[in-house]
Order: sequence, then C-alpha cells, then structure tokens
Amino acid sequence: MGEVPEFEAGRETPSPERRDDIQEVLNDRSAMRRAERGCKTCHFPSGPSGPRTKCCSPACAIDAAAFVPTGADRLVDAMSAWERDIHHDAP
Repeated sequence: MGEVPEFEAGRETPSPERRDDIQEVLNDRSAMRRAERGCKTCHFPSGPSGPRTKCCSPACAIDAAAFVPTGADRLVDAMSAWERDIHHDAP
C-alpha cells in the first residue's frame, strides 16, 4: 500500500514535508476528478459586461470557444512574436 492510501486510512506521515506532498497529491486528484466530471458551461472571470459563460463541451464549435491555443505548427512563430512584444516597451 502507498503513502496516500495509508494517509487516507488514518496512518500518520513520517514528516510534515511528506504530509504536504500527500496533501498536494490529494488536491491534484480532487481537481482531476472534478475535471473528469466535465461541464456543460465554464464560467470565466467577469468582463466589462459581467460574468462570461462559454461552452467547454467537446461538442461545441471552435468559434464558441473562449480561448483556442496556438497550433503546434505555429508555436515557434507565436512565441517569437510574444517575446518581441514583451521587450518592445522595455527600456
């Protein structure tokens, strides 16, 4: 049996550092389970007109997405443009 199940069963950890590590695993597992349950809509931070809700279901069209990441085939160019933009206003 591993440390995480032992901790969940009530067994003490050998050190506070290990307890922190185990808690991080538990937090990650909890987040993954929430993500696995999926959602019909995702709530993003408020914009100028109030809270925004966008579809995040795999069935939604790409034009309904709140964010579409740069494709791998354009990533190098996009990162270069981003870096130029960051340093544009630098002294």
